[in-house]
This record gives sequence, C-alpha cells and structure tokens, in this order.
Amino acid sequence: MRNEFNELFLELIGNVHQITFEVRRDLKPEYLTQIQYNIMEYLFMHDGVSMGPLAECLYLSLPNASREVKKLVQLELLYKKSSESDKRVTNIFLTDTGRQLMTESFSKIMTGINERYSDLTDDELKTLAQCIRLLKDKLFDDA
Repeated sequence: MRNEFNELFLELIGNVHQITFEVRRDLKPEYLTQIQYNIMEYLFMHDGVSMGPLAECLYLSLPNASREVKKLVQLELLYKKSSESDKRVTNIFLTDTGRQLMTESFSKIMTGINERYSDLTDDELKTLAQCIRLLKDKLFDDA
C-alpha cells in the first residue's frame, strides 16, 4: 500500500504542476519577469515574510531574491518594513497597487478554474471539495 500511495502522490504533484501552469498562463503583466511575478504571487498568499523564507520557497539565492524584491519596490508593488519583534529582520509586503494586481490575477485564475471544471455537477464539486480538504489536512498543513 505504501508504494501505491507514493506513486499516486507523485502523480498528483505532477498533475498539480500541470494544472497550475495551465491556469496561470498569460497572467503575468509584460513589465514583470516570471521571477518577479512568482514573488508577487507568493506574497499574495504569505504577505509579510522575510527574505530567507521567500528565497527558499522560490528556489532563489538570497542575492537574487533581494535584487528582484528591490526592483519590485522601485515599481511600488512591494515595500519593506522592519520586524516588530526583531529589528534585524526585514519583512516584505505587497503595496495596495501590488495587492490589486494580484487580486486581478487571482480573479482570472478563478475564472480559468471555473471554465476548466464547468461540466462538474454540484455533487461532484462537493465531493472534490471534501477530497481537497482531506488532502490539505493530511498532507499539506505541515508544509
């Protein structure tokens, strides 16, 4: 059973990556690089993180992450603020303009999801929502 679970889990990860690619296609504004857009997207979900976790999650070196964040600050999409608990740590936040940009992007993602799965019945959606909750609770909450 363990081997079957492992194989299914790897297949799920691959499928999630493919669907993620499909629903995110063409969302990035022309003036942002893909790395900059990925930073914005991460901060939309995890606003206020420091440079270390941001760089680690996006597979960037700290110097590269810092350079890209600096460019996004210059575009007035992000701002930095010293941590309340540790003044040595700088946290990164979306500006109102950055948040609006990402809100529009995520609205397009939701439209894409609705179109992709428009043929599902309410019962199927309910069952899938329960499955997603179970996956989230059992596999992803500690991640």
